[in-house]
Amino acid sequence: MKNWLDKMPKRMNWTDYFEKAPHLWPDIAGRWPGFIQAAKEKAAAETARKGFPHARLEAWRKTPLNQWRTAAVEPAGVSRRVSDGRLFPAATIHIPLTNGIPVATWHEENSISFGRLSEAVQQMPEVVKQYFGGLQRLSDDAMTDFNTAYFKDGLFVYVPEGTGKVRLEWTNLIDAATAHLWNGRMLVIVEPDNEVEMAGTDIAEGEAISIGTRVAEIFVQRASTFRFYGWQQLNDVSALVGHYFMQAADEARIDGFNFPLNGGLLREEVWADITGSGARVNLHGFYAPAGDQQTDERIFVAHGAEGSFSHQQFKGLIDGRAKALFNGRILVRPGAQQTNAYQKNDNILLSDEARAHSLPFLEIYADDVSCSHGSTTGSLNGEALFYMQQRGLAPELAQRLMLYGYADEVIGEIPDEELQALTRRLVRAKIDGRLSSETDIFALVREEILSPVE
Repeated sequence: MKNWLDKMPKRMNWTDYFEKAPHLWPDIAGRWPGFIQAAKEKAAAETARKGFPHARLEAWRKTPLNQWRTAAVEPAGVSRRVSDGRLFPAATIHIPLTNGIPVATWHEENSISFGRLSEAVQQMPEVVKQYFGGLQRLSDDAMTDFNTAYFKDGLFVYVPEGTGKVRLEWTNLIDAATAHLWNGRMLVIVEPDNEVEMAGTDIAEGEAISIGTRVAEIFVQRASTFRFYGWQQLNDVSALVGHYFMQAADEARIDGFNFPLNGGLLREEVWADITGSGARVNLHGFYAPAGDQQTDERIFVAHGAEGSFSHQQFKGLIDGRAKALFNGRILVRPGAQQTNAYQKNDNILLSDEARAHSLPFLEIYADDVSCSHGSTTGSLNGEALFYMQQRGLAPELAQRLMLYGYADEVIGEIPDEELQALTRRLVRAKIDGRLSSETDIFALVREEILSPVE
């Protein structure tokens, strides 16, 4: 592909990229096939039409972007710097990324195909054409159009039918040495009768502002299981806005776990489209913003087939002047009888200035369903703390143990015991105040310093 970075202004405000998208698009499109070129051209026009997200939009009312809207950033290129860190405990296929783009070229391993999206359109053109952009239509958010207009490349993974058990891990090293804008893209196709686990870690190196967007489209076909795990470790002035679109076919299962560790703004939107009978979607998350950090979890699950199941469990600890938002929506479409859907969000505020906003929502158009939701926001149970102290525990240790147990309700749902243990160590380090935006999380999970009850 041609080097469009040379034709771009070296640095612009983030808002300028929205306004100028139609004019810049010819220089950023690259040599993509016609259907992707057309998607980019349409997205560039929509990006300019919709404009930069603002507080008058319901989807962005509680997520101000004032700190980043006028941030002067330049497009990130493809670097050969990679992170050797891995969090997955067992043997996996490891895929290093920089600024959202795979470093290595096209691979075929154990019948699995993976590499850059730009290579996939050459190696598997009909597959890419069939799936690319098929789920993004679920969202009308300007950020998805922005990503489509500006992404330079992305990650492609294809698991053919009957491959069996597969483990993948990607580590995305984000260049924050200078102020950069990066846009990652993912297209993951899991054909029938597979069991795939994918873990992903975003790490920003440097103290400058990095602004990142990601659009991931994940297709899980009949009788396949797809489990994904995510950790984000950015500096406190950087932002990552991710949209994850997933589709579950007949008897498919999707399990998701997200753990925002550090970052100025970590916003995750998950759109799960259940199109098959007997499909299951289970989504879990634990966030613990502190200082001036902000996390934003937005979950949309649409049931469109009979006998489908979904479960959402998100919990948060909010400290300092931090903010947390949970916006969960369950949609049961007409004809999706015997749907079973549950949604729960709990938050604990650890300071007077901490804020949590919880917006659970049900929209049901079928009459034979079982759907429920709940939300709590409060402080630690004083009576329980007193009870523990009466039995000889110091106040600080008693509080830590309560917070550990609170977080373990989510962490304990991770099926892999080793992965569960290392996530527990990361979260407990965050609770203990030992996990800052400057911490090397790979070194932390290997160190011998333990939390009080490890």
